[in-house]
Amino acid sequence: MDMPRRLAFEDTPTIPELPGALVDARVALSRFEYGQAEEAIQKALLGVGRLPPAVRTQVHFTAADSAFRRNRYADARRFADLALEDARGLARAQALSLKGAALTQESRYQEALDALYEALAAFDEAGSPALAGDTLNYVAVVHEELGDWEEAGTMYARSLASARASGDRDLEGKVLANIGEGELSRGLLTEAEAHLGRAHEIFSAIGNTARDAWCLATLARIAEERGADAEAGRLLGEALAAAEKGGVTRTHAEVLVGLGTLLARRGDEKAALTHLRWALALLETSGIRREIFKTHEALSATYARFGRFEEALHHHREFHRVRSEVFDDLARVRLERLKARYEVEKVQREREIEQLRSVELARAYDELARLNGELRATAMKLADLAIHDALTGVYNRRHLDAVLPRELSRAVRTGSPLSVAMVDLDHFKDVNDRFSHALGDEVLVGVARLAGQRLRKSDLVARYGGEEFVLLLPDTPLEEAIALCEKLREAFEGQTFGEHRLKVTASIGVASSQERNDAGAAMSAASSGAAALLALADERLYEAKRSGRNRVRPELEKE
Repeated sequence: MDMPRRLAFEDTPTIPELPGALVDARVALSRFEYGQAEEAIQKALLGVGRLPPAVRTQVHFTAADSAFRRNRYADARRFADLALEDARGLARAQALSLKGAALTQESRYQEALDALYEALAAFDEAGSPALAGDTLNYVAVVHEELGDWEEAGTMYARSLASARASGDRDLEGKVLANIGEGELSRGLLTEAEAHLGRAHEIFSAIGNTARDAWCLATLARIAEERGADAEAGRLLGEALAAAEKGGVTRTHAEVLVGLGTLLARRGDEKAALTHLRWALALLETSGIRREIFKTHEALSATYARFGRFEEALHHHREFHRVRSEVFDDLARVRLERLKARYEVEKVQREREIEQLRSVELARAYDELARLNGELRATAMKLADLAIHDALTGVYNRRHLDAVLPRELSRAVRTGSPLSVAMVDLDHFKDVNDRFSHALGDEVLVGVARLAGQRLRKSDLVARYGGEEFVLLLPDTPLEEAIALCEKLREAFEGQTFGEHRLKVTASIGVASSQERNDAGAAMSAASSGAAALLALADERLYEAKRSGRNRVRPELEKE
């Protein structure tokens, strides 16, 4: 979401004369000339071990800042840690802030919050809370990623006020762009356009072409949402020119994804795939996971658009793999934050109990019991949410990945059959494109409900991703599973959704643990056996798609 940052180092008057190369690097960074800054930093680093600690801190900090601006977040963290070895006061606050920003971009949210809140405390200790605007911006970014829009809004407002009070126009533009991008993700197109337009004006005025490219690319997404493809193309062309001039990998890649998607809609297969593959290569070099999985998703959709289903399937799987890594981290952070809150409140209440007597002691104890009960209930709810899909209420892929190997092991041990069905709604993207995402959500919820109503209590329905569901059918031979899926397919076909009385169909692939693999052996109970069973069902799903959709594969043999 966010772009490279700009931090000013405030300790210069109190330290010995700076090396010429470091001065050159700072001047280049202030002008957004990142290539020249990098050359100067490399010269400054050559003799860094012989410099006084305060100057050494500044060299490492400037190297971290430059690496961050070039999207080399691991290098940024490494140099920030080196700066922290000698940093004191305000220098320490700024190095912590830069480290937290790099962790944010790597989707390591718990570590990012730890560093950022420590930086805020260090700014206060140094008597310079007004310089914490950029830190507040990254705290807001993390809360937005965690879905806490209220806290994110509060932090963005504080960061924006700090930027305007200090006259930091670069930070002001960055915060406005972050706010606009968040509004776009929530469908607030008018508000998003206003904030991004103001950010674009600021970046154009100060000459920050990298951030300007980011704004233009996001404004192009708004134009696409409104169906103005010609305007989107113009904005993306300007964004590409600015990105190439700015020399920032992430921005360049985001613009290339936007162009690739637009070219695919226009039917230019070769150009679309060239732009998208180029974007993926850039992002994988920088390790920006959130943009990597989005690019895999765009590549999957583009390959499928042009009938290249094998490549589409590969990128579809990579999309889910990387996306699961990011959102698993998000779930872990939420649970860790809940545990931390529980421990803090528990300690606070225990201290209060020690100080109270008689009636006050009893009241404090009752309050602690109530809070503990609420926290336990919240923890149980979070644990339940961690294994269920938020939209449809059925199990999620994480839970399926945990249950399937156990069920397969039991089936092999007892000799009982285990069948798996992969269900994919046909032409589901057209539902969202022609009608609305709200109707698409209604369809997904309805399909999940129909599946749940027709299965046994021992069966399991899981949303595998997007419009895909997996049915886990213990003690069910292949023929029975096929018959069940055929009835389920008919139920889907007969259901209507929304005021448009929309009908949808599904393609289904079915596989059984008692089938033989390529080596002539039955599926094993190991995790590799579970993967093979899912892969066989997935292969048959695509066979159903290729055969015309709205069917089950394999079919029952007719007598």
